[in-house]
Amino acid sequence: MKLCIVGFLFAFSACFSSLALAQTTQEYSAVQNVSADAAGHIKVETLTNIEPNNSYDWHIHSYWENRYVTEGRDNLANKGITSVSTELNYENFIIIPWFAKGINTDYSEVNLNIIYATVLSKNLELLSGYSAIASREESSNAYDNEVSLELIYSFAQQVQLISSLYYSFDAQGAFLDVALNKHYQLTPVLQLDFKNQCWL
Repeated sequence: MKLCIVGFLFAFSACFSSLALAQTTQEYSAVQNVSADAAGHIKVETLTNIEPNNSYDWHIHSYWENRYVTEGRDNLANKGITSVSTELNYENFIIIPWFAKGINTDYSEVNLNIIYATVLSKNLELLSGYSAIASREESSNAYDNEVSLELIYSFAQQVQLISSLYYSFDAQGAFLDVALNKHYQLTPVLQLDFKNQCWL
C-alpha cells in the first residue's frame, strides 16, 4: 500500500514539476499508441513519439486470458475471457470499444472508452478518460460509468512508471493502480513486457 501511495505521489509531483519546465504542450504529439487490455482498461503500448498533431490511426487487437482478474480480484472464479478491441486515434482523442465473452461461463461485457491524451513534456504523458460499461452474467445486467486519470513517466531503456486513478459512479468509490513497466521490442511485430503492479 505504501508503494502505491509513493508511486502515485511521485508521478503526480513529476507532472507538475515538468509542467513548469516544459515547453508548450502543442510542441509534442498528443497521439498515444494505446489499447484496451484483456480486462478492458487502457494500456500504453510504446513510449512517446514526437509526430505531427494531425495524426490518424486505427487498429484492432484480440485477447485470450485464462482468468479475468481486475484490481486483484478474480471476477469469474477461475474462468477466462476472450475479447476484441478496436482503437481509433485522431489528434488528441482516442475511442476504444471493447467486447468480451466469458469462456465456459455465461458472461459478456461491452466497454466504450473515450480518452483525451496529451504529452506534457518529453518524458511525461497524461491520459484522461471516460468509460461506459455494460455487462451481463447469467441473465443479470449491470451498468457502470468510470472516469480516469493516468500519468505515464518514461525513463531510459523503455521503462515506464504508470499511475492510474479510476472513479466508479456505480460503486461510488475510487481505486489507484501503480505499475512499473519494462518492455523489449524483440521484432517489429513482437514485444515482450514485464510489469510490476499494485492496487489501492
